[in-house]
Amino acid sequence: MTDTSWFLPLLFLTGTAAGIVNAFAAGGGLVTLPALLLTGLPAQAALGTNKFQSLFGNFTSALYYIRGGAVSLSKAAPGIFFTAIGAAAGAVTVQHTGNQFLHTILPFLLAAMIPLTLLSPEEGMIESKPRISPRLFFPVAGLAFGFFDGFFGPGVGSFWTIALMFGLGFTVTKAIAYSKVLNCTSNIVAVLLYASFNFIWFGAGLVMASGQILGASIGARFVMKKGPKAIRPIFVGFLVLATLKLFYDLF
Repeated sequence: MTDTSWFLPLLFLTGTAAGIVNAFAAGGGLVTLPALLLTGLPAQAALGTNKFQSLFGNFTSALYYIRGGAVSLSKAAPGIFFTAIGAAAGAVTVQHTGNQFLHTILPFLLAAMIPLTLLSPEEGMIESKPRISPRLFFPVAGLAFGFFDGFFGPGVGSFWTIALMFGLGFTVTKAIAYSKVLNCTSNIVAVLLYASFNFIWFGAGLVMASGQILGASIGARFVMKKGPKAIRPIFVGFLVLATLKLFYDLF
């Protein structure tokens, strides 16, 4: 195994920053995954370790949102169920294939969301009537985003947040809260499978996880305190930055 002990302090700081970013929206994986690759870990081990450390940040955020009353687990249950199935399929698939295709198309998918969000300035400010029945939304979104997270991951929180706002009419604060619970679900399933495939280096993962817990606690408190009016521009800002980062990496 590659000696990465010299890199551990930077991994902790990276995990902290990613935890804060992920509590607002998503995109922390766009920082943590390259950091793990820089240590010399093989791609699949870096992917598995990244999934492991991000679980702690998502769990911390999800727990804070649940305790704060922003999420009803009974209403989220169908999404949790289908997300778990999708994540299992994605994690098994990555064992046999690469994820270069998703790495290529992801910046274009995120870029398409930016004008959609900017051209709907009232979306996410107040809760509105669902455009899609939850009975249809959760199976389709859960399977799709669960698979994406199990197979690749970075950016999935943004997909969930925007889908929940436009599909179910959630405010941006509520959408972020639910996205953390659903993202945590796919993380748990993927981590269990990646661990069985020996794709996780727990040394780096635990160091980053401690940073994730700290960052997620800070970010989740801010989201709950400030509300949609303050969070929406931050969410859009992170979405733009994540898209630019992906295009930079791609080209």
